[in-house]
Amino acid sequence: MKMYAACLASYNNGVLHGEWFDLEDYVDDVEGLQEAIAEKVLRTSRFPNVMVECPECDGPTPSTSTCDAGDYQCPVCDGSGKIPSAEEWAAHDYDGEGLSEFGEYPNLEDLLKHASLISEHGDAWLAYVEWQGASNATAENFEEIQLGTCESAQDYFENLLEESGLLNKVPSELRGYIDMEAYARDQELNGSYHFEELNGITYVFAS
Repeated sequence: MKMYAACLASYNNGVLHGEWFDLEDYVDDVEGLQEAIAEKVLRTSRFPNVMVECPECDGPTPSTSTCDAGDYQCPVCDGSGKIPSAEEWAAHDYDGEGLSEFGEYPNLEDLLKHASLISEHGDAWLAYVEWQGASNATAENFEEIQLGTCESAQDYFENLLEESGLLNKVPSELRGYIDMEAYARDQELNGSYHFEELNGITYVFAS
């Protein structure tokens, strides 16, 4: 699951400049992904339009890397504390099912959560997102309403009736006269269940 982050200043000047990022490398690390985009895309742009804090001076060991530490002069910003950078980026491509719904300006927290849930639940999560839409899908709701898989809605409701014991009350010689297809259709129309087919598998959700 990857995202291509493109420098907009470069794009507006007719130059393609960007980088592919593997989202699974940044699960639960939004700040890490933001910094990686800044480092590999924005600060390497040929068309900088802002000045930003020097990453070397503001690094994890300021006592040994600050521009004000005695005779030390930061090799990155030459002691100014600022470096040129492009200001904006956009997601110009994705590689992975369901990712394109996040658009050119994704909420990175939501995007990484989506990638994490694909890794955890696979197509079940993707089927849920296909139904709900990326902007409405939440892990909490998914956990509450997922009901598994089935061959078809008719098979699902027939199994449900079997497990409930209701079909046991019907003599076996009469079961063939029950219109399970009509029963399943009515249950779907009642709006209590939703069936979403993805890659040849039907996923069941409470609705």
